[in-house]
Order: sequence, then C-alpha cells, then structure tokens
Amino acid sequence: MPRTRFQRLFHQVGLWPRLHNPLSYRSSLLAALMAWRLFFIAAALYNLAAGLPLLVAPAAMLAQMGGLVPDDLLYHRVAGLLILCFGGLYAMVARAPARVGPMGWLGVVGKTGVILLVAEAYLA
Repeated sequence: MPRTRFQRLFHQVGLWPRLHNPLSYRSSLLAALMAWRLFFIAAALYNLAAGLPLLVAPAAMLAQMGGLVPDDLLYHRVAGLLILCFGGLYAMVARAPARVGPMGWLGVVGKTGVILLVAEAYLA
C-alpha cells in the first residue's frame, strides 16, 4: 500500500502497482508495466513540449533556437503536428500498455526514420 502523498497520487491514477507479494511473478509484471507507463508518459510530455511550439509559433521557435527562419513555414508546422500525433500515441500507450502496447512500435519506426533522414542530410 502506498505510504507517501506521491505514492497515493500515483495509486489513484493507476500508476502505482497493487503489489500483494513483491517477490511474485505477477507483482514483477505490474512493476514492469508501471515503468513502461512512466516511460511513455515522459515521451508524450516531451513530444507535447517539442511539437506544440513548432505547430503554433514555428518562426519564434526557430529564432529561439538560432536557426534561419524561412519564408514558408508550412513544413515546420506539419512536422509539429506529426510530433503532437506521436505524443498522443505515446499517451494512449501509457494509459493501457498491455492493450495498446503494440502501437508503440509505430513510434519506434517513426523515430528511426527521423534519425535516418537527419543522418542522410548531414552526411551528404
């Protein structure tokens, strides 16, 4: 049973495992699911923080990062929208990792594609 306020809050929203015997197989699976939930919550928040400014105010974000601001910001806004969509996907996986977990592979494929495209651009 959770003892601290933080643990009770996590217990209320379903992120604190209900462990009867912490050494049992079922309890270890619940702890692993909790770890994946926290991972995907962090990923969803990160994508929200990265995608929302890029969608709403791409010129200000590019200027803040020290980049050149192009005349046409359509592709930057589309990228922000897609980043927000990935954040929504991660939030869905965090809510029910056992049921919706396979959708997380879409995020893996998307992130790998981004890494490959950026690597290709910098190596050219």
